[in-house]
Amino acid sequence: MVRADGEKLTAGRELSDLMRMARQRLPGPPSQERMAQRCGMSTTWYGRLERGDTSAHYSAESVHRVALALELNASETDHLLRLTGHATGARPEHFELSEARRIDVLSRPLPTYISDSAWDVRLANKAAILWLPWMAQIGPTGVGPNVMKWVFLTAEARYTLVPWRRIWAPLMMAQMRTAFSQQPDNHRLREVIDDILTEPDNEQMWHALAPYEHPDGDIRQIRLPFYSDRIIDIEINAADPMQSPHARVMSLIPIHASDRDEIYRALRHDADYPPDDMPHSPSAGARHQTMRSLPPQTRGDLGGVGQ
Repeated sequence: MVRADGEKLTAGRELSDLMRMARQRLPGPPSQERMAQRCGMSTTWYGRLERGDTSAHYSAESVHRVALALELNASETDHLLRLTGHATGARPEHFELSEARRIDVLSRPLPTYISDSAWDVRLANKAAILWLPWMAQIGPTGVGPNVMKWVFLTAEARYTLVPWRRIWAPLMMAQMRTAFSQQPDNHRLREVIDDILTEPDNEQMWHALAPYEHPDGDIRQIRLPFYSDRIIDIEINAADPMQSPHARVMSLIPIHASDRDEIYRALRHDADYPPDDMPHSPSAGARHQTMRSLPPQTRGDLGGVGQ
């Protein structure tokens, strides 16, 4: 993979970016010499690690001491261990969609889709397509449009995801960084990242962010034509199907009952829903599940288009 400026994107560059970013956010920030003292290592040893020298051997114990000194969170520590050659449960690239999983997703009344390890859409239910019509473009091979390419390379995404620049884009870019460290041999994922990083703003964002594992439980905002371009609050429910490592079952749940009701009404008037081979739809009681309240820090105006 080659970055926009022609430099090869490697595990060493990832390691260097993580180390430098973590040190720079500490008070001061401390020098390399000071960080080496905190870790109980030589300045030469610490310098090689921060330069991204992956040819050296770094014991897991030493790497954990570095993570503690840099005040890394759990995802960042996991990322650092992977980049220094320590397995942390990374799983092989694989995708399998069972009939039971397909029925489960298609019969759900709220927007749900499945994307694979490179964020290619593999399945989207009727509600997801009502919200995001581009998800319906799944080809005969069973592979559809790419979620990350839509997020970072289309004007539609910048309008839909509110606020795109301050919340959606940084967190989704950080997810890709984490996935890249877990799956360095995933050729499709490398193609997607390579395409996205041809945009200079995206390439700069890539190297400025800490790893981020998943958005499960996140509260976000979206603006959709389905709601006459009104901004609504959603909670993201993310699941990792055990049959397909690194794939994602993503449900976008409107927090407010009135927004959920609009989806139910649209589906009730759709002659093609549910499909003939689907089981009966969930009961009204199950549909109208109680949603947790929107946290105070996410209430109100989170910003406009592209912010």
